[in-house]
Formats: sequence, C-alpha cells, structure tokens
Amino acid sequence: MSFDADCFLIRDLVIDNIFFNVLDGNLPSNHPYIATNKILLELPNFHHMQFMSEFMIFQSPILKELIARMEQNKHNFFENILRIIGQDPLGLSFSEFECYANYCLAHQKGGYHLRQLPVLRIGGRFFESIDQVDNQVLKDFAKHYYMLQFNHWDKLSPYAKWIQNKTLRKILGVKNLLRIYHKTGQYKRDF
Repeated sequence: MSFDADCFLIRDLVIDNIFFNVLDGNLPSNHPYIATNKILLELPNFHHMQFMSEFMIFQSPILKELIARMEQNKHNFFENILRIIGQDPLGLSFSEFECYANYCLAHQKGGYHLRQLPVLRIGGRFFESIDQVDNQVLKDFAKHYYMLQFNHWDKLSPYAKWIQNKTLRKILGVKNLLRIYHKTGQYKRDF
C-alpha cells in the first residue's frame, strides 16, 4: 500500500478487500493523464474516474507486468514516460495511480473493487499545523473524511477561523461550513 507523503490519515481505514479509491468527478477524455496512458499503454478504453486518491494498493506481480509493458524499444519505463510527455508538455502528464488503475481495470487484473472514501484535498487551507491527532477539530473532519491532503500551494485561508470555531462546528457542522466555503466563492479566492 502506498500513501502520498502530503496526506494525513484522520480516521481508521479498514481494508477488508483490495480496492481502488475513486474520487468524485470524472476526468475528461482529453485529460493529460488519459492522453499519456493511451499512448504509453495503447489501451483503447479508459475509465474516466479519478484514481488520484492519495493512496493505492499495488500488487507486485501486476506492477512488474505493467512496467515490462511500458519498457519499449529497450528503454526504461520512466524514459518512455518522459519521452511521451516531452512531445507535448502542456497536453500530456503522468500519474502512477491513474496508469495502474486503468491498466488493471482494462485487463481485469487483481480483482479490485471500486470504493469511494472521501478525501479532503485542501487540508492546508484549514490547518497550519496539527499538534495533536486527537483534537476535536480533526475528529469533526473525520466524521466526513478519511484523509486530509496538504498541497504545497495551499495557504492557510482566512476562512479557517470559522472552521476552527467550536460553536459554529457544533451548530452547522464541518460539511455545511465547507459548503459555505465553496458557495460564497472563498474557495476560488484562496487559490
């Protein structure tokens, strides 16, 4: 199992079978990840779900098979990825999670199930630091999310003080406070 280093697990994660975590929303067919994988793997169909979910369960035999398939023309797989992306750096990109999940699903490998465990991808907007893992704010977030992701580009939002407010969290709840954050446009202003 692989976790992105910029993630923080805030809730128990029970793994009773192997699965891909699918995020909300679909990737368009011209998304740079899909475009790169179509060239690299020569797969006609891709699932347009988002598999960039901060963690993935990899199976070594399948991963070795995938790497062997990507090692074409006596080049290492990473050289082939870089060569393809170099053809169109703005239109092509690579995600190991997207590549592996689509390969497995296209070839029905590994017996993966699809799950949808919620991940808050903007944790850095609400937490400057996390001193205690048992603080009430994290517990309130954990009622709705399994993980917080901390992107290097996220800055602490002025809205964080509203989310940190115990009374507002009790009255409205974290989920509603986040809805307000999005609906009022603060989400876009924080970019």
